[in-house]
Amino acid sequence: MKIEKIFSNLEEWHKLPKYQLERRLDIFFTIYLKELIEVFYKEILGKDIELYDIIIPEFPLKKDGENSSTNVDYIMFCKNGSKSIFIELKTDIDSVDDEQIDYLIKTKENSWQTAFNNVKEIKRHLKKTSQTKSLQKYEALFKYINNKEIDILLENEMKIDIVYIHPIATKIIRNKEILFNSINFDFITNNILSKESDIVSKSFFKILGEIYKDSLEKNKRKRLENQYQTIYNISA
Repeated sequence: MKIEKIFSNLEEWHKLPKYQLERRLDIFFTIYLKELIEVFYKEILGKDIELYDIIIPEFPLKKDGENSSTNVDYIMFCKNGSKSIFIELKTDIDSVDDEQIDYLIKTKENSWQTAFNNVKEIKRHLKKTSQTKSLQKYEALFKYINNKEIDILLENEMKIDIVYIHPIATKIIRNKEILFNSINFDFITNNILSKESDIVSKSFFKILGEIYKDSLEKNKRKRLENQYQTIYNISA
């Protein structure tokens, strides 16, 4: 079947030097993201949460002193207004770096309202400087959010949780300090995808399983060769 061919190609191509798997797989993660986060919070963190269906992809995070941004892969919101969950997706164990960790730490120290107001500031700058193409994208972002009928949350001082999705990590650790929780691919296949019988889920199950296995081997080799960065470790 054609969908199986897509995943078969992804399984082979993700091993190639310049192939960016995250950009191809991220749409498939969004199918299961709400359930995945809710199950993870309940089973691993011992917290019952209920999320809105809305997912905001590639949300801009304003850089200090600049009207430019980096981004977080997804944002989701608890229905009780207690927290917004910023989710960072990784498909390669080496793709977490110091710069990203630092801006996510800083983001977590603030509230959703601060992050949202920072995006408004970027939008105002784009309008003032007549950067039409970029402005249109920010206007589309605000329209997308407003159309989701969660306006009551937009000005809420919700705390921010950071969660990684990573091939093998259960914690993101730097200098022996646990910084963020992480959902690994083994958790996803065992707790979410194994319950599904459709062809997309089965194909997704297979490729995540292969990436998980390959990543464990890669991690083992790096540790044996003593090539691991001292500033970044994983707990798997």
